[in-house]
Amino acid sequence: MRRPLVSSCAEVNKTMTLIHGPFKRILATAATALQLLLVLPVLTEDVHAQNEAAYDSKGYSQLLARHVKDGMVDYKVLKEDASALEHYIQAIGRLDPAALKAFPRREKLAFYINAYNAFTLKAILDNYPVNSIKDIRGVWDRLQFNVAGEKMTLNHIEHEIIRKQIADPRAHFALVCASIGCPKLRPEAYTAEGINDQLNEEARNFIGDPTKVRLEKDRRTLRVSPIFKWFKGDFGDVLHFVARFLPEDDARFVREQKVRVRYLKYDWSINDQK
Repeated sequence: MRRPLVSSCAEVNKTMTLIHGPFKRILATAATALQLLLVLPVLTEDVHAQNEAAYDSKGYSQLLARHVKDGMVDYKVLKEDASALEHYIQAIGRLDPAALKAFPRREKLAFYINAYNAFTLKAILDNYPVNSIKDIRGVWDRLQFNVAGEKMTLNHIEHEIIRKQIADPRAHFALVCASIGCPKLRPEAYTAEGINDQLNEEARNFIGDPTKVRLEKDRRTLRVSPIFKWFKGDFGDVLHFVARFLPEDDARFVREQKVRVRYLKYDWSINDQK
């Protein structure tokens, strides 16, 4: 479809060699404009395709479905399938910055959660086998990843973008630092359309896991993950926040009784299926 149009542009240039004077300058300007108009759709299609690839997380979802079970990752097998992860990561880097900036809030949140988790998987694979993500030097504040042409660390994505700019505390139950103590990795990507339900589900899963949150009614004590201490400013009143995702009877107990909060130990062991 485009070849005849490009050919017509060449015809304009050929005709210009036979014309002199002011009309030649006018035609030269017109020819340049025509060439830009012909090239622009091609560039626009390329950028659109790159944006679609970066935000279209179907391939990434399929990758997670293949290698994640009950929140645990089969890193050994995933390492053999690393090209699929790398393809998604490269697409994130090629995303048009203006397009990313224009993403609605939900779309941006889904994008950055997916990016954070994908980059974390890559960091583990690049150093696998490893017993803990903490064994990887500079994993949060030195390793850099390409996001729409800008180099970012995991800390920057989490603290400067997700926490500060988007500010949804439920994201803490979706960001996975490849450890047993962190939330379980969802076996699918987050999407703009489904992220509200996805985050609510992950919040219920995390708070419903007795290794992360445990209510001891006889002691009037709620034992919670250190995540609630590290990011207390994000959650506000911890008791009130946790009660939102507890079963009704437990939620009522937390709201009506004088319950104290105590913090559990964090398990930094890698979330490997092994």
